[in-house]
Parts: sequence; structure tokens; C-alpha cells
Amino acid sequence: MLNSRTYQYRDLTNKTFGRLYVICEQIPSIFKGATTWLCLCECMQVRYIRGSHLVAGKTISCGCWRRDNRISKNIIHNHAHRGKKHPLYGVWGRMIQRCHNENNKGYSNYGGRGIYVDVRWRNSFLQFVADMGPRPGSQYSIERIDNDGPYSPANCKWATRYEQSRNRRTNRFITIGDETKTISDWASQLNIAPSTFLRRTKQWKPEFWLNPVRIPLSQVK
Repeated sequence: MLNSRTYQYRDLTNKTFGRLYVICEQIPSIFKGATTWLCLCECMQVRYIRGSHLVAGKTISCGCWRRDNRISKNIIHNHAHRGKKHPLYGVWGRMIQRCHNENNKGYSNYGGRGIYVDVRWRNSFLQFVADMGPRPGSQYSIERIDNDGPYSPANCKWATRYEQSRNRRTNRFITIGDETKTISDWASQLNIAPSTFLRRTKQWKPEFWLNPVRIPLSQVK
């Protein structure tokens, strides 16, 4: 690990260290004998940091990371005294594992295709809880609105299993007139099995897909 004795000057402008974004060098330095950099933290606090501490990884935030980590541990421990962790801790951990752990069995469907967890959540369980809010019920799980997008505050919501099934990459969408729906949604509207509607799309002409009556053989494709 580098320290103030081994640190050699280099321009750190526009670089990121943990939660800190380096804005510019502070001249003259406020630390005697050490290069100082003006940094903006993710929590929008501004701090003057020694260059050697940034490069060595000694300082990665304005202090908010340690505070968030301590609070999140307290949250977990407050629930652990009854034999259980925070109800969202498993959701948060599994989300990170499938996106950033190459050994996770779900990695190929998430991290392997570019899905990642926003650093705002990856570095802070507390921030994840604050952004998502309480889970409405046990039947809800976290869903990405854009199935190809990241796990982030702007792209995630609580959704039921049915809502998530409609957002799968494997879903097939059918357009009839001005409406586009999944095969399951069309089948639900017609009160028939999805397999029945799918068979119609393969065997019948499009104008008869929504017609529940038997059509003449002459109209079959």
C-alpha cells in the first residue's frame, strides 16, 4: 500500500476513488508537505484529501461510507436479536451477487450480460433501503423496469411475480390492430389458455385470432 513517503505526484483530476470524485488540485496545499485535492463525495459533500490517501485507498469518502456501514450493521443487528436479519438484506445481497460475482450461478443472466448494481446501492445497504422503501408484501420482489438496464433507483420497483413475468426477455409479444400484448395477456382477455391462443396464431389468419367461434377450414392458413 502506498503512503505519503512513497507517493509520487500524478494528476488525479477527474478520477474517482471510492465515493470521491477529484475536482482539482488545491494550491497551496493545506497539508504540509503533501499534495491536496479538492474532492466531491457522492453525498455531495466537498472535502480536501491528501493525494497519498486517495491513491492508497485510505480515504474513499467524506466519512459517509463509514457512517452508512455502521448504521446498516445496526439495522441488521437490531433485527438479528430475534434470529432474523433486516427483511431486505437478502434481496440486496443476492442482487449484488448475481451481478458482480462471476461464480454466482445467476451471473450469466445478469452480470454476464452487462447488468450491474448502481454504486449508490452497491456501497450502501442503508441507501438501498431508503430508495426502495418497504416491500409492500411477501409476494413482491425487486424488478428492473428496463430489463436490459441496471439495478438503480430510477430503474427499479417492487413488483408481483405476475408483473415480472410480463417483463421477461423470453416473452413473445403479438400485435393485433393498435394493441401489443404478450401471448398470456391476449389469452387472459379471451379467457382461453395461452397454448390455445398460440395455436391460433400459427394455424389461423390474423383477422380470426380474437374470434372465439370456430372458423371454416377454408379460412385456415
